[in-house]
Amino acid sequence: MIEPISLIATSAALVGTCGKLAGYVYQFARKASAVDTAVGMLGIELDELRRVLGAINTTFNNPELARAAFEPQTGHESQHWENVRRSMSDCQRCLGSLERLFEKMNKEESSFLGLGKKVLKMSWKEEHISLHKQQISAYRQTMEVSLQLITVYIPSCLAS
Repeated sequence: MIEPISLIATSAALVGTCGKLAGYVYQFARKASAVDTAVGMLGIELDELRRVLGAINTTFNNPELARAAFEPQTGHESQHWENVRRSMSDCQRCLGSLERLFEKMNKEESSFLGLGKKVLKMSWKEEHISLHKQQISAYRQTMEVSLQLITVYIPSCLAS
């Protein structure tokens, strides 16, 4: 059986990482007006993922809701939460990779030449960033489905 504490901890960590990454993206976008649209969209996806993960985290921080979600697990429910845990773990790896990329780029000089290097590096990494954007979008959609399950299924369990 999946422990709610592991989902709570993972979702909380992912909320923080999404916020940090969105900050990097927006900071970079402000510094370089030639940033590709995909980078701006990456920031939006990160904000949306953070919003969904924050809602999941808030939900599971309520002990009554967490108990209602995890106690009556059938094979399908148990498999769903295992898939959610695996998706969060995959998401954590994806965000970690993206975080390392932006931290490396942010260590460049803040001079005019440093900014030019950042823009050049960003264009070299455009495919890499686009792939991360697609992955983050998929993780967000997966987490939204789980959040819907929580908001539809759990209140009916509590009412019974």
